[in-house]
Amino acid sequence: MREHVVHPLYYHRGDGHGPERLCDELTCRLCQHDCDCAACRELVDAPGLRVLVDSHDELPEGSIMTEVRESAATRAVMAELAREVGMWSSAGESFDMSDLPTYRDQAMRWLKQHSELSTRVIEGADYAVALTHYRMWTGWSPAADLEKREKKEMISVDMPAQLRKHAARLNGATKGERELTEACSRAVEAMREAGRSPNEGGTVQLTNAALGAALTVARGWLNSKNGNEMRAAKSLLSRHEMDYVPDDPREIRHEVKLPKSLSELMRRSFSHGQLRGRDDLLAELTAMSWTEAGAKGRVTVDGLRWLLDRARHFEGHDHPAVKRAATTFVQRYTPDHERTSKLVDAYLAAGDEHQDQEQQSPTEPERVVLVACGGAKAALDRAAAGDMYVGSYHRACRRAAEALTKDGGTVLILSARYGLLPLDQEIETYDVRAGEPGAMQPDALRDQAASMGLTDARVTVLGGSAYVELARSVWPQAEAPLNGGIGDQLQQLASIYGGDPEPLDETPETMPTAAPMKWYTGPLREVGGLPTRYQPRLHRMWFGGKAGRKGKAPGPWRRVEVTYTGDSVYELADLETGEVLLNAKLSTRIHWAALPGNWEVAQEVEAELVADEDQDDEPELPTKAGKSSRPLRQVPENFLYIAEEADTEAARAWWRRRCEQYARGEV
Repeated sequence: MREHVVHPLYYHRGDGHGPERLCDELTCRLCQHDCDCAACRELVDAPGLRVLVDSHDELPEGSIMTEVRESAATRAVMAELAREVGMWSSAGESFDMSDLPTYRDQAMRWLKQHSELSTRVIEGADYAVALTHYRMWTGWSPAADLEKREKKEMISVDMPAQLRKHAARLNGATKGERELTEACSRAVEAMREAGRSPNEGGTVQLTNAALGAALTVARGWLNSKNGNEMRAAKSLLSRHEMDYVPDDPREIRHEVKLPKSLSELMRRSFSHGQLRGRDDLLAELTAMSWTEAGAKGRVTVDGLRWLLDRARHFEGHDHPAVKRAATTFVQRYTPDHERTSKLVDAYLAAGDEHQDQEQQSPTEPERVVLVACGGAKAALDRAAAGDMYVGSYHRACRRAAEALTKDGGTVLILSARYGLLPLDQEIETYDVRAGEPGAMQPDALRDQAASMGLTDARVTVLGGSAYVELARSVWPQAEAPLNGGIGDQLQQLASIYGGDPEPLDETPETMPTAAPMKWYTGPLREVGGLPTRYQPRLHRMWFGGKAGRKGKAPGPWRRVEVTYTGDSVYELADLETGEVLLNAKLSTRIHWAALPGNWEVAQEVEAELVADEDQDDEPELPTKAGKSSRPLRQVPENFLYIAEEADTEAARAWWRRRCEQYARGEV
């Protein structure tokens, strides 16, 4: 028999490290050598994908290459693929990876163009060309698993009697269900012949497809009200779920464990309706075992992706134990997720008829408009979010949001208590403002956005600064078209929806900006940028009341201006009303928070003071109605004397406020 010299066989690894020799034994005498390595066996057994043979005139009977030459069309297709894609390379040839096209796209494109050459190859193109070789690259579906499916290797399954009796009565619609019914019926007959009761448990020999059908039944029984069915389902899943080798990689299960420090945070993330609209994922996560000691279970690639996303978020957690657990989880399960994700991508790209259209990425980010909640609420204990807030400011924001989304988009309410709310979601009334204890925190809002698939959305925020700050903790590029005071914002909203401004029917205490996002408790000296005797700068901040035994929690938040009055005393006055809320020393403990834009406020006040100095010396008299058209400027007789302590902008602002109080008879 003549010897034939054959080029070595290479294949593209798909990981950017160049080609790799498939089998060292395939260098010569290929016709007479029956290689039994796993790689060669997988190639030979895979339908439609065969080794390229070069310059062979004859092939002996029984050779591993015989089937290749049975179809000249098949050989022509594979030879052209080899040339087009560069999948094979002879020894000594240069192999430029930068010029190598994507195998899957090139192969599928070429096969579609030459469909007349081989019907058998075209019919199996999704697996034979794209999926099968992709599996070989990633190491999934090794030869042993292929043989188990193709040769119908039987799996010994401890089948609960409840499930076995149910399976024996199935009217199988799929091949797996039919094989399951046949196996369970044979098992029941064998038990009767042996004098055993069919109500006893026992071992059943199942094919891989039959086991998959049994697992599907078991998962459906997990929520059954029948206790026997639920126990039977848990028994089968706990023992044999990992024995099943699915054809669809989206069904692959990964066994995961979470320590206590991480499981508590994870469980909060998918509870309370935050996976609204994702029932399959919610059921999968709920089916895991969540205990005080931690969590464990088996999840698909979607569930694993969700857990990894949450874990990556918690890698920046302040608590060392949480941070350490999150980092360990990510390192442990990321390789499994990446490997299975590659298989899913190949499976879907190969033209699978069950491809989920929802998994396709949108061409552009979704438009989302967030409307800040309002303090004024309907007199109801429970209502839909769209009906709960009745204040004029919120109504104006809603009208503007509807105008912004008239060509497409989603309107959500950004609630201080509940976070992201669809308009039709029912909620209970509450009295919490952004930044107060019990309010929505950035971490929880970020989890909500991820669970709703809005992480990459194009977001516009209609609301005050506290809500803009909260939204930008999740979407840093969120648009915030509103600025200035409440009146200015109502005008801006009216220009968006094209109408008259809403009349203001809310007080500052009910406006959605009346609280900071982050606050502190401590002595006044810890507040940075305070004015002093020699540096009487302007300083404004949030003030939540005096702290101490009777003030452990902050009260209503007010914007205040801090002024140094002398003798180590600081006055905290309300910016809206001018009311002096507290005279404090540096040791006085208070609740406080930074007020954004402090330097801008200082510039505005300075400009106002300059304008005041340009006014006539005569004070403006009250009108007939007893009210002045602008703040009074009457001063006490000793004004010049007491102003000499610090003739600065800050001191003038303080004395101006004192003069207004004097004119009203308050001092």
